Amino acid sequence: MSEEMDFVNLGQVCREMLVKKPSDEVKRHVINLLTVVKNFGYSQLVVPIAEDGNSPESAVPFEGVDLGAVAVMLHFLEEKLSIAGGGKPTDDQLSPVLCTLTEAAKAVPVIRRFLKAQILPPLRELHQRPEVGTTMRNKICRLLTSTQISVRDSAGDLLFALCKGNAKRLIKYTGYGNAAGWLADRGLMGLPAPVLTAEDDSDTNSDTEEYSAVKSDIDPMTGAVRVERPDPMAGMSDEQKEHLAMELVHGMDKLLR
Repeated sequence: MSEEMDFVNLGQVCREMLVKKPSDEVKRHVINLLTVVKNFGYSQLVVPIAEDGNSPESAVPFEGVDLGAVAVMLHFLEEKLSIAGGGKPTDDQLSPVLCTLTEAAKAVPVIRRFLKAQILPPLRELHQRPEVGTTMRNKICRLLTSTQISVRDSAGDLLFALCKGNAKRLIKYTGYGNAAGWLADRGLMGLPAPVLTAEDDSDTNSDTEEYSAVKSDIDPMTGAVRVERPDPMAGMSDEQKEHLAMELVHGMDKLLR
């Protein structure tokens, strides 16, 4: 019980520090500290909205609670993802905040819903690959193919937590190609998605009209609508096709010798 109260107190102190608009260096240390906080500590990042309406300037209302501290960490992550106009931030800049947001999302349902609304909002732009663009989803999807394995794993863990442990939904937001390495390392390749009821899954019926309209045309590998490519053999006669086929056969034969 004493240890539990210690983590509760630690969570409260971290929340109070984050909402006071500290420097980036202080934010970094607070976030590092939060990586060791257990479930009951993360619950302290959520506080009720003041009934008299006199909420502090740092308040970020969401579903009747104040998630100001979580919003500060999310903004910190976005800043690090945008370092040097799209440069590559280092592992020690990204992994701690990704890890903290992941554990907070798993521990506190309202934090998960808030983060999902910010990072994985309902899909509307389906003609562009998930990793292309400037949104939080785009930036974190790019981390899934990072050469820094710890960053890739931390990014995958966060997105997986926001998808409530549903690999199929993760692929819907990232494309199979981006998530394949993370899925393989986590042993999730080919596993069936967990069965979620309407009561415990608020995302089941969240498909937008835009998504539903092109769902059948989406390439699961890229996570975007398939691009129609012209037939390279269109307009060729049968003799030309046969000649091309023989050239390919001879070329392969030379390679195998």
